[in-house]
Formats: sequence, structure tokens, C-alpha cells
Amino acid sequence: MPATKNKKVSPPKRGKRPSPAKSTKQNEEKAKYETQDAVIKELCKDVKVDIPSGMIENETEDMLRNVESRLSYQGLKLDQYLKMMGKTAEEVKKEYEPQAIEGIKSRLALEAVIKAEKIEATGWLESAYVEWSTDYKADSYNAYVKEKDGEYVKLDDELIRHYKTDKDYYRADALGLKEGTYIMKIVPVKDGKEVASKALETEEIAVASHDRSGFAFSSDSKYKTGSGAYNDDGTLKQDAVVLYVTKDTAKTVTMTVKTDTNKTTKCVGIQTIIDALQKGKETRPVDIRIIGTVTKNDLDKISSSSEGLQVKGKNAYSDMKLTIEGVGSDACIKDFGILVRNAANV
Repeated sequence: MPATKNKKVSPPKRGKRPSPAKSTKQNEEKAKYETQDAVIKELCKDVKVDIPSGMIENETEDMLRNVESRLSYQGLKLDQYLKMMGKTAEEVKKEYEPQAIEGIKSRLALEAVIKAEKIEATGWLESAYVEWSTDYKADSYNAYVKEKDGEYVKLDDELIRHYKTDKDYYRADALGLKEGTYIMKIVPVKDGKEVASKALETEEIAVASHDRSGFAFSSDSKYKTGSGAYNDDGTLKQDAVVLYVTKDTAKTVTMTVKTDTNKTTKCVGIQTIIDALQKGKETRPVDIRIIGTVTKNDLDKISSSSEGLQVKGKNAYSDMKLTIEGVGSDACIKDFGILVRNAANV
């Protein structure tokens, strides 16, 4: 048989020397990955598990397929490569076994860490939350909630917060839940894509309802409700406008409010928005969600110099359909109060 003539592979062209800034960034990335590898290796020391032979076989087959894929870019076939090496596919896979076992142990170690990330998941009054520690490989997270036998609904990004305390953790709050049993799910995001294989799910979470036995909910009440932007079962009204307010957004939060029969006004700042609602033309419910600590100095203005933030209806006992609520256990307003005048359903 004629000898197989190997295809000559030209060396890559030499490019421009990287700039000092680029080199520094590359060195930083290299150091980052070396640190991550060291962490993974340390985790693997504690992995005590019998790895099934089938799992090792699948891993070595994947490794061989990767070699075959790389060879194709050089114009070589796997059979040619094996012939040049003087080995069979089974012999090569056997050589890959130690590396395959380490790879499997690394994944098992990371999965164990990820499963252990879940710190706490608790239901409360028409809400639930989950806290989890950080995954150094994730850029961010998406959070979901569903009724026990329902479909997952994605939470707004603002409901996910990162707390850099002594334990460095995240928290996601699900609001507007009617009484029932729920499950929450956390999905890491890397390079703009969800890593579904690393998703965390909570155990079942019991959610209770608020007590609505007061006068506002009685048949003698003018509006027969006091749930503001929410339905009386705890769910958010379908057409409600949700505004997230933090110390950084209290002055800049924006809502286009209907201020006359044929007029809308773009309102900027939390007090400015509430003042516009006073005109009584906006029919949509409004839910203002406070995140973190918001001080008087953070506000765009106050309409009551004595009390602070003012919620005022157009006429006596106007239906405002307004909710102002805190997100999580650390929401706080500081150095001002809230004055409610001529207003109902707040």
C-alpha cells in the first residue's frame, strides 16, 4: 500500500505584539483561571465517590470526539492520527481515563457546592424569598417562582439583590403571591446565557394570606377593599404599574401619568409621580417598591414639609389604588414619614 502523505499544516501567522494594557488584562484573566482551577482541585480532594464505569466510558468517548474535531481543522481524520500514533481508539481512551476521572470529580465537586449554595427559602404573607451564596463562575442570576403544579414565572431583575457581607450572598423576593404552596428556582447566567444545568430549586414553600377582616374590606366600605395595587387574593392587579425605588433611583424613577382627559405627563421622581396621581385621571393601579434604605435627601422633593412624602387624593376619600411596600427585610425609609390625605385604598 502506498504510504499516507500527511497534509502540511502551516504555522499561524505572527500577529502584532499585544499592547501593555492588553497584556495586563490577559495576565489578570490567567491568574483568575489559575485561582479557579486551584479551588476546584482543592474541592476534588474531598470528593469520595465510586464513579460508574459507564460514566468514565462516556467521558473518554467525549474526549476522543474532541480530538477528532480538532484534527478535522488540520485536514486529518482520526484513523490517520491513530495510525501515526500506532494505537487503537480503545488504547487512547484508556490513556484518557485518569484525566476523565479528574474531570468527573471536578463536576461532582462543583455540583455539590452548587447544591449547598441554597441557604434559605421561606414563605411569608403573600410573598416568599430565597437566599443563596455566590457562584464565582456566574455573571448574574435569573429567579423564577411557580405554584406547586404551575409554570415558572420570571421575577423582575430588581427583586434580586447581592449582599456583600461576611457570607456574600444573593436574595430574591417573590411578591404578589396568593395563599398556597410555591417553588422558587435560581438559574446562573454566564456570558448572557442561562446555565440551566446549574439551576437551583427550593423545596416547597408555604405562603399565607394577609388578614383582610378590617372595615376597608367590609360591605360597608365605599370601595370594599384596601389592597391598593393588589387584588384581595394577594396577586398584583393585571394593569398595575410597578415602580422600583432605591436611593439611586428615587429622583430619576419615571412614569407617564394620565393627568387630564386627553393628556399624559412624563413624571420624574417619586414625589412628582405621586403628586400627578392626585389629579385623579390615572386609572392604573401603582405599586411603589422600596429597595434598601431611602433617605429624605434621596427624594426628588417632599410635598409635606412637616411629614415628608405626601399621598393626597383629589377629593375626600379618593380611590388611589396605590401600594407603597418594602422589598425584603432591609427596606427602610429614613428621615421622613408618609402623609396620607383625602385618600382611600392605599
